[in-house]
Amino acid sequence: MRRVEWCSEDWPGETYEPTFFPPRVSRRKPAWLGRDGVESIYVGMLDEVYAALHADSRRLAMMGARAVIDVVIGRAVGDQGNFSKGLDALEKGDLIGKRDRKIIAAAIDAGSAAMHRGHQPTVDDLNVVIDIVERMIQAEILEAKAKELAATTPPRKRV
Repeated sequence: MRRVEWCSEDWPGETYEPTFFPPRVSRRKPAWLGRDGVESIYVGMLDEVYAALHADSRRLAMMGARAVIDVVIGRAVGDQGNFSKGLDALEKGDLIGKRDRKIIAAAIDAGSAAMHRGHQPTVDDLNVVIDIVERMIQAEILEAKAKELAATTPPRKRV
């Protein structure tokens, strides 16, 4: 739905900014978020990030995404003191590669820009960061699920 408000007493030719419901930045939660194996801290934090998205609070959603990345890093390698050291520890532990490090660093910097520099992210930029966050969490979940799968898969018979 699109809503445009105007008043007959406004200046002629004045432009009016439409409001969209739901906002254009909103997106659905991934299906895997509601399944077993997703840590409650992720569910709670992502619920708040998605609520910010639905309210078109892009800066707030970006800051929340940065906070989720901090939690993902902390769960994987502990508190390293700052993001750079956290990424170093992830890379050193073979949890991410150089390519992933650049991707995650871009998301962290976008969150920092929203938090510390007043940056208003575009809808596309915000969606990229949310994609990165979802990918990080899903990788953690898939690692655990793959271990379970390997344990229940019968071994190949040797001939």
